[in-house]
Amino acid sequence: MPNDSNNSSMTYWWPLVQDCGVPMPRTEMVPVGGDISSILDGGDFPERLVADVTAACERMGYPAFLRSDRLSGKHEYIETCYVPGPEKIAQHICAITEEHAMSFDLPMPEAFAVREFLELDAPFKAFNGLPIARERRYFIRDGAVVCHHPYWPADAMRYPSRPDWRTLLAALSVEEHTGILTDYSMAIGRRLTEFWSVDFAQTKSGAWYFIDAARGENSWHPEHGAVTPADAPETGEITSRGALQAAWEGR
Repeated sequence: MPNDSNNSSMTYWWPLVQDCGVPMPRTEMVPVGGDISSILDGGDFPERLVADVTAACERMGYPAFLRSDRLSGKHEYIETCYVPGPEKIAQHICAITEEHAMSFDLPMPEAFAVREFLELDAPFKAFNGLPIARERRYFIRDGAVVCHHPYWPADAMRYPSRPDWRTLLAALSVEEHTGILTDYSMAIGRRLTEFWSVDFAQTKSGAWYFIDAARGENSWHPEHGAVTPADAPETGEITSRGALQAAWEGR
């Protein structure tokens, strides 16, 4: 396992946070065990990896959510992270590996994570069948919340499934439940030192789940100029715009 905190790999952060008391999907990590980049050029497919991922999916139950240690390829949802059954698991592994190759700045997968599939509160879909739900990204530094934002900006949407998607997205983007998400973020921040982004999604039951983490400096972030009094953080967060910017820049 990597031992430096400047690492967005799930092999680094998952062991640190998996028992921190915050709701998160059940997860089973499957090590890759070597470089699998040859599959992108028609090389031999790693049959052991396919067998191990398939076995983990069987234990987790279908549908399952599949991702690598660094990404899920969610914009190609149907071909990448959404696994309805065992028939095409090799193709899903290959598609996620291709996402690594297309990112240019990422190494090949070190592991795959088979995760419990969460039924999200998603009124429409976009991209390649991806459910668009109420999701939030919180930025934390050394255990304190720096700021938080809705995950989906309107200008990021591609191929929305409904003509009224803008109205639906606006409703999803209303900032609510900041108290519990602040508590969750601070609990995670006690395990992840320095600067991180942590993402949450709301299920149909109304429960919030922690679903992802990454180094804050490598994570998408809106302009701080958009912060308004209505967005003011709750207790334990940094509240002034100047403090937000200073924390963002690591001063």
